[in-house]
Parts: sequence; C-alpha cells; structure tokens
Amino acid sequence: KRAIECNGYIEGAKATGWKQAINQLAVAYPDRFADYL
Repeated sequence: KRAIECNGYIEGAKATGWKQAINQLAVAYPDRFADYL
C-alpha cells in the first residue's frame, strides 16, 4: 500500500542502501513489514 504511494522515492533510494534500511526496519518491526516481505 504505502510502497505504491512512495514508489518514486523507493526507486531513488535503492542506490543508497534502501534494502539495508528495510532489513533493519523489518527486524525492528516484523509485524509492520510482514505484508511487504
């Protein structure tokens, strides 16, 4: 849901360690990111 709204931002952030940030957030808040992973 939110990923679609912020798709432009996500595309631009891929080159700046977006996946690492998502992984850290997923570890900190697994319930919130379960639907996205």
